[in-house]
Amino acid sequence: MPCGVYNRTKEHNQKISLALKGCIAWNKNLTKDSDERVKKISDKLKNRRLSNGMKRKISDSLKGKNAGKKLSEKTKEKIRIARIGKKFTKETRERMSISHKNIVFSEDHKKNISKAKKGVKFSDVHKQKLSESNTKEIKQKRVETRKKNGWFKDIEEVKRRQKEAKRGCNPWNHFKNPDIVKEKIRNTLKGHPCYKSEERKKNISKAKTGGHLSEITKKKMSATRQGIQLKDWTEFLSPIRSRIYQSKNFDVWRRSIFQRDDWTCQDCYIKGGSLHAHHIRKFSKYPLLRFDVDNGITLCKPCHEKTIGNEEDYIEYFNKKLL
Repeated sequence: MPCGVYNRTKEHNQKISLALKGCIAWNKNLTKDSDERVKKISDKLKNRRLSNGMKRKISDSLKGKNAGKKLSEKTKEKIRIARIGKKFTKETRERMSISHKNIVFSEDHKKNISKAKKGVKFSDVHKQKLSESNTKEIKQKRVETRKKNGWFKDIEEVKRRQKEAKRGCNPWNHFKNPDIVKEKIRNTLKGHPCYKSEERKKNISKAKTGGHLSEITKKKMSATRQGIQLKDWTEFLSPIRSRIYQSKNFDVWRRSIFQRDDWTCQDCYIKGGSLHAHHIRKFSKYPLLRFDVDNGITLCKPCHEKTIGNEEDYIEYFNKKLL
């Protein structure tokens, strides 16, 4: 028979398969680490590119055997390890992008993707890459791409889908200690150019104007201002405080303190200006001392602002000033 390349017939393939029945493959249970021959063959085939015809043949041969067949966990793990560190070329990425366009996933497929992504934790390196990728230019490109693809045609429909997707989901910090979460956010924002800048404060102020607070939020704010916990909260003090501040007794108490101190701040000793009558012992904690002249001291506005939240620390200091 002359030398050359011959295509095998069906009869030829059948004869080969019958002859090989019962034979054990030479590379069974051998790996790259255990056998040099397998390692050489693996290295040769690593950078080998299969032709489209070969790919089609492999695909057709696998369709018949593995149609509807579920891969075992061991096989999945092997595939995962084999794909680690593999980088696709630019051409391959473009082909994948074209092939994935206009694909509509079924509801079951979406649910499977959602389940697979739940509980996945990103590494610090991956988080850093994500934060670096979210620059203004890249965000602008995303918006332009979405506009081209018609993603913003029906904004109400997009909002409705987002609302449905979030329904029944707990926020990421639902079961975490709020103090720890706040501290993490504070530490993350420190050093950021927008942190506590004037522009940021104005934006926060605009966002909050016209907003209505819930009853629970009001109670929390009231408890914080009173210096107590929410479980110990009993009532709002603002109506009582406002009534007392507008009363004649309070006006008399205030004027008598200013006259005693000669209308001078007792901390920086500047006379006149915007003066405040400060309660040495807290207004909310000591109701019996609210109109006691010995419990009051004259302070200017900047000096009075320093005492807010630190009233207990200034009690001895102000009492010595009055002696």
